[in-house]
Amino acid sequence: MDETNQLLRAILASIEQLNTSVAALTHRVDKLEHAFCEFQAKIEARLDRLEARMDSLDARMDSLDVRMESLETRMDSLEERMNSLETRIDSLETKMSSLEARVDSIEAKLVRIDTRLVSIEARLDSVEENLDSIVEELDGVKSTMATKADVAMMTETCASREEMHVLEKRFSEADKLHHLKHAYQDQDVMIIKQKLSL
Repeated sequence: MDETNQLLRAILASIEQLNTSVAALTHRVDKLEHAFCEFQAKIEARLDRLEARMDSLDARMDSLDVRMESLETRMDSLEERMNSLETRIDSLETKMSSLEARVDSIEAKLVRIDTRLVSIEARLDSVEENLDSIVEELDGVKSTMATKADVAMMTETCASREEMHVLEKRFSEADKLHHLKHAYQDQDVMIIKQKLSL
């Protein structure tokens, strides 16, 4: 009986000790749980701050992406406008070169026309000089040429053959000069017509 009581007391003591140990362990678990809750709260707060910062960074990156795309779009537009301007400048330079070539051609033609006009003017001057010379010769011939009345009078007075020959020669020379004068006048008219047609 005593042994049984001793055994029961020992068991009760062990149970009491176990309860004490469990209570101590429970206290430690409670403290650990409380500490973990505080740790979890701190970690979650830090994670919330990190997530907020990440969200802010994402938003800033999105804004930067939008701004970058806007800049790239503007740069593309500027490059297109620059290329268009270069194309227009190339076209203008080509047109200017063409105009310069046409102006050079016109100037060359004007030089040729001017040279031809100078030649025509020189020929006209020569023709006028020749006409003046012919007119002077005609005037000289007329002053010495026998008239038809002279011929009639010579015929009536039975002029000699030598005298008749002299009179015929004078008439022949006068007739040639008269035709030559008309030929130069015709040439003068043709030259003037050519000049006006240029």
